[in-house]
Amino acid sequence: MGRVSRRVFVTGTFAALGLGTALEKPAAGAAARPRRTVLRARPAKVKLGKRTVSTWTYNGVLPGPLIEATAGETVAVKLVNDLPDPTTVHWHGIAIDFPMDGAPGFSQASTRPGGTFDYVFKVPDPGTHWYHSHVGTQLDRGLYGPLIVADPREPLRYDEEFTVVLDDWLDGVNGTPDDALRRLNSSTEHDDSLRSEALGGVAAELRHPLYLINGRPPAAPRTFAASPRRRVRFRVINAGADTAFRVALGGHRMTITHTDGFPCSPVTVDTFIIGMGERYDFVVTLKAGAFPLVAQAEGKGGRAYAVVRTSRKADAPPSRVKVPELKRRMLKYQDLNA
Repeated sequence: MGRVSRRVFVTGTFAALGLGTALEKPAAGAAARPRRTVLRARPAKVKLGKRTVSTWTYNGVLPGPLIEATAGETVAVKLVNDLPDPTTVHWHGIAIDFPMDGAPGFSQASTRPGGTFDYVFKVPDPGTHWYHSHVGTQLDRGLYGPLIVADPREPLRYDEEFTVVLDDWLDGVNGTPDDALRRLNSSTEHDDSLRSEALGGVAAELRHPLYLINGRPPAAPRTFAASPRRRVRFRVINAGADTAFRVALGGHRMTITHTDGFPCSPVTVDTFIIGMGERYDFVVTLKAGAFPLVAQAEGKGGRAYAVVRTSRKADAPPSRVKVPELKRRMLKYQDLNA
C-alpha cells in the first residue's frame, strides 16, 4: 500500500495562515457526514509578483482552495455568489450526478448574484481533478482550484506530493478575458507566429503577459521544498485558457504515472506537453540542490516557473535558465497505456 507523509499545496492567504483548504472538519462522532467546503465567488485583488490586479476568485485566493476527498466519499460544497454576474462550479474530470455538473442551461441554472447553491456528490474515482466556473470567460479570471481525490488502496509508493496548477493570465494586465474574446471575435486574422511543431502547427490564439504556477509569476516564483532522495509525486493541472505547456524539472527525469486522473503504465520521459484542462501525475526522486520546474508556453515563448528546493544553501536558478530536458524525450500519447 502506498505511503504519503506530507501533502503540500500552497496558495495565497491560506499559506500565510498555514492552511491549504477551506474544509470544515466534521465534529467528533460525525464521521459519516461529508466534509463541507464553502466557496465564495467574489471580486478580489491578488498579487502577481510586484503587480496587484483586480480579478474574481474563490475565497480571495489564487488558485482557489484545495478540496480533498477519498474515492467513494461524498463531497459537499456550498457556492456563495458575491459576484455581479451569475456563476456555477463545474467539477472537471469527475463522473458526477448530472444536476451537480455545473453546466448552465444544461445541468443547472446559473446561481444568481447574492444566491447560493449546494453541490453534493460522490467522487467514485481517485485522481487529480479540478473545479472551475462554467459561465462565459469566468474561468479565465481566477475562478478555479484543485480537487484531489485520494485512493484508499493507493498502490503508488512515494514520500510526499505537490499539486502544481498552471495558468495563462491577462486579467487586470491587458484588460479582461471578455475584452480579449471580443478582440478575437472581431477579426478573422491570426497570429501565425504562435506555432508549435510538436502540436502540428498553430498552437494558440494569443500571447498572455503572464504564465503562472500556483498563482505566482516567474518574477516571484513558488518554492516546493523537500529533502534530497525523497520520492515525490507531482500532480500537474493545466487551468489555462489558451496555452499548452511543455513541462520539465531541471536535472531530473520524470516517470508519468497518471493522466487525467487515471493510472497508466509508468513511462519515464524528460518532458511532456499538457493541454488545456489536462492533468498529469509524475514521480521523481529528488537530487540535492535547487532546480527549475518549468512550464514552457508552447508556441508562445513565455514560461511559468517555480523552484524545487532540497538544499537551503543552493542558489535558486534564474527564471530564464536553460533546461535541456525540454528538448529531450517527450511523452507521446501512444506511450500511455491504461
